[in-house]
Amino acid sequence: MKNKTLILMYILLVYGVFAQVNINPIKFYIPSGAEVNAYINLQKYLAKCNSSNVEMDDKVLLNIFKLSFKYDNILQTYLIEAFLRNTKNISVQMAYKEYLKAHSIETEETKKILLIWGQKSYVKSNAEAYDLENGKRYEYINLTGLQDIGFFDNHLYLTVPNNEWNILSFNKEPRFLIFGGGTNSMSISVKKYNCSIDDFKNHINDDKIKYGNEVIRELEINDFLKLCNSNYMVIKYGCENDNGSYLSGNIDLYLYSMQLGNGYKVSYFMNFSDINILADEAPRIYSFLSEMILFSWIE
Repeated sequence: MKNKTLILMYILLVYGVFAQVNINPIKFYIPSGAEVNAYINLQKYLAKCNSSNVEMDDKVLLNIFKLSFKYDNILQTYLIEAFLRNTKNISVQMAYKEYLKAHSIETEETKKILLIWGQKSYVKSNAEAYDLENGKRYEYINLTGLQDIGFFDNHLYLTVPNNEWNILSFNKEPRFLIFGGGTNSMSISVKKYNCSIDDFKNHINDDKIKYGNEVIRELEINDFLKLCNSNYMVIKYGCENDNGSYLSGNIDLYLYSMQLGNGYKVSYFMNFSDINILADEAPRIYSFLSEMILFSWIE
């Protein structure tokens, strides 16, 4: 009996460790149409705000600062955080510092934002990069702003973050978007399948698993997802998990059009070096990208 108990305890211990190692920290949900509209309007307001002088008591801006601490809304919350890190608008920075002081707020995220705004030295890179006072590097893909890019004779469109993407083509057809530097980079790739929907499903099942914690899920096409113009949609997402270090992540979105008889695969990949100041919040960034990839549609 004692030996059986020891074996059982060993199995539970091994299974517990295995489960921890393979946990998927990416939080994915399908935003409602109302959430997407609010997100797009927020994008427009922040773009306007970034290029103009703001008042310290601007009620809209103060509500945006408040929303940045509501972590149940991935799209809007992470957009605001990305905006605050990247803004060089002194009036916005002063208003944010005053807001933090007035509400006695200090979090790991606010400390990062203030650190990025502080003393730093420029580092030559493909992306905007700085060495910070704490020895970390800020070299970040811009996740604010939106731009539409068409592929495959404009039958597939992606709405992607507004970066100066390096575009790589295959047979004169754009297939890859790449941006970033040594401590944070991102790539977007697309693939077309000219096949029946059943064969397309087989292609999805045959796709190589990149991470042991990958989740694959067929999406119910309603509300916001109807805008994707797809008859069948599947998302797959996962990331590296090396003892709680999540230095790379991948999201795949599959769409099929019965009208065109074509399937499409859209892939977002991002990786970090542990010297990057945002490396410890990589799962939240991957979660944001898992929402952004849904801004893909078939024409």
